[in-house]
Amino acid sequence: ATVSLAAGSDPYPGGAVGKPSRFVLFEPAIAEEHPETMLSKLTEFLPHEIEVVSRLGVADAFGDLAAEVQRRLDEQILDAESVFVIIRDLARFREIRRNENDFGFSMSGEQEASPAQQLVTILKDGPTVGIHAVVWCDSLTNLQRTFERGTLKEFELRVLFQMSGTDSSQLVENPAAGRLGQQRALFVQEETGTLEKFRPYQFPSNEWLADLSERLRARPQGTPTERPRPKPAPSDKQQGNDDGSFSLKHGFGDDEFNFAKMLDDPPEKDIQDDDSNTPESDGT
Repeated sequence: ATVSLAAGSDPYPGGAVGKPSRFVLFEPAIAEEHPETMLSKLTEFLPHEIEVVSRLGVADAFGDLAAEVQRRLDEQILDAESVFVIIRDLARFREIRRNENDFGFSMSGEQEASPAQQLVTILKDGPTVGIHAVVWCDSLTNLQRTFERGTLKEFELRVLFQMSGTDSSQLVENPAAGRLGQQRALFVQEETGTLEKFRPYQFPSNEWLADLSERLRARPQGTPTERPRPKPAPSDKQQGNDDGSFSLKHGFGDDEFNFAKMLDDPPEKDIQDDDSNTPESDGT
């Protein structure tokens, strides 16, 4: 799937196909037990940018992806480069498992979103602005540890291998995957409700990938450009000023109340009401 997406896009803007893309690959260290099937080896063959993320970089990677989704939404960018988030062996990434005690809100507005919450944001809002996810998981049980039932509906294209009829019914509301047998899989298109049985293909060999790499690199690649970066989100906490003072946000407007400035400025004269009989202050 990753190779097919790369073949249908360019490494940089202005290439032969016309649509640039990059990949963010989450692959656990356990995959090193079978080096011949490691997705990270695609970095040797594909001319596209592929960022390989291990478990130690999960939090930063999802933070950057969620910020990019928000930037594109805020600026209404619909034609930016495609970003494909590839997660291999979802169960290995405990950092993105949902919190059973998380009801979708917090009592404090200062709490940052967790990687699990940021992943849900990417799934829900990412496709609109060109950020998509391809996820592989070994069982329904592990899938449910990460995603709620409502979140699973964000995956419009699904592939099921042999599983129990009950698990199949929970995933696609059809027990068909329970009758697949070996060397067969089921492709499900959620939008149309169509199910298609097919024969899976094996992992591509290095020779096949090398030939593909030569063909892809022979195409006009485009020109690397500086990628826009999301602006850091403003903090609601106390913010320091250049003069060493600090400010606190008050109310719902943009005005700031500066305590240090209040102490430096002279007090204003009392303003009396026109109808008041109280004599004006003499300043003493």
